[in-house]
Amino acid sequence: MIPLTHLTVLATCGALIAMPAFANAKLDEICEAFGDASVQIALLRADGVSEMDAQLAFAKDNEKSPLLAMQLVPYVSSYIYGLTKEQLLEDVKTPFVEQCNAANG
Repeated sequence: MIPLTHLTVLATCGALIAMPAFANAKLDEICEAFGDASVQIALLRADGVSEMDAQLAFAKDNEKSPLLAMQLVPYVSSYIYGLTKEQLLEDVKTPFVEQCNAANG
């Protein structure tokens, strides 16, 4: 990952931990949720879906927890759509989860 991406992940994790939907969640569960979301959105981007459509699709796929989905969507899609095509072909989940855990560790 490039330094700007590290900064984005750290800022995202810090901001979301303070949000209500995450108040009672364990930090590792939060980071895992970020990682799962990053994979879902990366697959949509790889299929040529626009960022806005990817956000809407993610929210629709997570209708059972709309607050969680809406809090994750902007941050994770910003991270994924900020990656280069080469970075998108790599594992997007592991670095995201590692940076999230490091930020909260």
